[in-house]
Parts: sequence; C-alpha cells; structure tokens
Amino acid sequence: DDLVSSAAMVVGATAAALLCVALIPDAAHALAGQHAIVAKGISKTAKLPLMRRTLMTAEELQADANVQAEEKRVVVELIAQGSGLTASPQQQQQQKKRYSTAASGSGISPPTFAQRARGPFVGITFLATAVVAGWQSKRIYKQRQEGLLAEFAVTMMDRLGDIREMDETFKSYRKELGPGSYKSQMFVRFAVALAKGPPISVNGIKQLKNVVGIMSLTQEAVAELYVTCAEELKDSPSAFGKLLFLAERATPEAAAAANMRSRIPSWSPETIDLLQKAMLENLYKEMCNALPADSAP
Repeated sequence: DDLVSSAAMVVGATAAALLCVALIPDAAHALAGQHAIVAKGISKTAKLPLMRRTLMTAEELQADANVQAEEKRVVVELIAQGSGLTASPQQQQQQKKRYSTAASGSGISPPTFAQRARGPFVGITFLATAVVAGWQSKRIYKQRQEGLLAEFAVTMMDRLGDIREMDETFKSYRKELGPGSYKSQMFVRFAVALAKGPPISVNGIKQLKNVVGIMSLTQEAVAELYVTCAEELKDSPSAFGKLLFLAERATPEAAAAANMRSRIPSWSPETIDLLQKAMLENLYKEMCNALPADSAP
C-alpha cells in the first residue's frame, strides 16, 4: 500500500509539472500579445503625419485630440489588464473624465473678432503715431527757424553801423540755421526791420548797402528779395515807402529792376513822387541842422 501511494504521488506531481510547463507558454504568449496591442496603439498615435496636423482646422484638431485621449485610455487599460491590475468601474469613469478634460483643453479654438482686428489696429495706431510725431517735429523745427530769423534781425539792428559785428552776426546765425536757402530770408528780415525801425538817414542807406555786401548778394537777387519785402509790407505803405527811399539810393539797379514804385497799390505814382521828395527834403534839413551854426550848408 505504501508503495502504491508513493507511486500515485509521483505520477500526480509529474502531471502537475507537465501541466505548468504547458500553460506557461500560453500565458507568456497572451501577455506578449497584449503588449503588442499596446505597442501598436502607441505607434498609431505617434505616426500621425505632420502635414495633416498642419492643415487641420480647429474642429479636426479637437476630434483628433479626443481620439488620442481615447487611445491613451485603452493603452492604460491594456497595461493594467496585462499586469493583473484591472481598475474598478469608478476609477475607469474618473480616468475617462480626466482624459476627456485634457483633450478638450488641448484643442485650438478659432480666433475671435477682437483677436483678428488686433493686428490691423496695432498697425494703424503705429502709423498714426508716426504721422503725428513727424508733424510735431516739423512744427517744432519750423518754430525754431522762425525764432532764429527774428533774433537775427533784432541783433543786426542792435549792431547797426558796426561792420565787423554785423558780419560775425550773419555768419553765426547762418551756421545755426543749418542747411537751406536761409540767406534770402535773412536779408528780407533785416530789410523789413530796417524799414520799420529808425527814421531814414544816411547811415541807414550805408548799412543796407553794407549788408548786401556782407551776404554777397547780386543785384538780380536783391531785386527779387525787394519783391518779397513788398509782400511783407503790403499792409504798411509808410514802412515800404521808407524802404523804397533807402533801396533807390543804396541799390538803385535792384530797386529799378524790382519796379518798387508800382508795388504800393493804394498810392498813385504822383503821390509816391511827392512823398519821396518830402523824405529827401526832411533828411537834408536834418543834416543841415546837425552842422555847426557857422558852417556852410
């Protein structure tokens, strides 16, 4: 009996061993098949063509993100099943909710109207700012130049009679004004200031002639500038009459070329002749009065 029992135990153990050997390859094969499915799912997700992703619309990107999330969930479940750790229904529901939320969060929504209008609005704002800044800079520069021309005229009248100081003043302001045809404007400002300034005198005639020489102006150029002076003094006929008196004696050629006597529309030629003669007589009397009592006229 003992021998029979021992033989039966040996046969049972041998059969159990053979059964384990037969079952282990099947289990290994099943697990390998599950891992192959996992690898296939991951490969399918990773091989999405780059060109198709680039050309997708917002809706297609959203749908694709949902598919990827579902595939990731399947992969996780397969791995869990292969390792013997199957999630409970409540855990599966939480995982599905988490992946659904992640997929919806990664979607690309189409730009709103405000976002589409932002680019052109920024460009228009920049352009308007540049235009305003350019206009403001130009206005400030013009005011600066006008201020320098006005200062030049005042300084020249203050230094009237001092040839060296007048020459230095002209060179200094000409340099400060910068590039451009400012010599003509400087002469006009001086001539207008001289006409509106002190009474006519021999010194005024000399200084007008000196300034033409300091600025190296030709008679043709001076004639054109006298026309500009006439426009500046059109509302001051008496001041223009003084300039006419000085110009005809300091620069007779330029005064004749500018036809200055015809540029006072409110006065007739006869009236202009009488006024010019009266100015000459008054100047002669003032010069005689300034002489000593016993000197010859």
